[in-house]
Amino acid sequence: MGSWIMFASAAVLLNIPPGPDLLYVTSTAIANGRRVGVAAAGGIAAGAMVHVIAVSLGLSSILATSKAAFTFVTLAGAAYLVFLGLRSWRTGSAGQLGRPGGSMSTGTAFRQGMLVDLFNPKSALFFLAFLPQFADVSAGNLAAQLLLLGLTTILIGLVVEVAAAHGAAQFTDTLRARPRAAMWLDRMLGTILIALGVRLALQRHA
Repeated sequence: MGSWIMFASAAVLLNIPPGPDLLYVTSTAIANGRRVGVAAAGGIAAGAMVHVIAVSLGLSSILATSKAAFTFVTLAGAAYLVFLGLRSWRTGSAGQLGRPGGSMSTGTAFRQGMLVDLFNPKSALFFLAFLPQFADVSAGNLAAQLLLLGLTTILIGLVVEVAAAHGAAQFTDTLRARPRAAMWLDRMLGTILIALGVRLALQRHA
């Protein structure tokens, strides 16, 4: 019980600083509202769960040992983020190609959030490095332990991101009612996505 509390405390502290996932959720909520921001957080959690499953099966070690695989995923993720950012600038909303000024749907936000996390190799490497430190080999069923630890981390992150989405949307509800302000909020989202894409592209294999 004591080790789990220590693990949960570490997970909370690791989820509070603003990383790419939190920035994506917050900016999406600012540009499109509370429900869309929460959907984006759900997509991030779904993508993270895929990484956790990969860690439990030993698949994430490929990213840790293969520079080619790491580079491919990194560049694919960077290209996707830049694509979303440019589309946000061009159409007024990152999720509505061909529908200028339209609000991103919750389904689109969920899918984009999932892909943003899946295409971030640092997310996979984080789980690969963090979770095994708290697993007890003598307790048996290491894969199940990793899954439980990963799910705990994801749920904590989801709470933090949903809270951030609510807070961000609260400040922009009035602004989004004004067409010109809404346009600039969408452009801000686009700028953040492009910046995240460039940041991801500059990451190097350890």
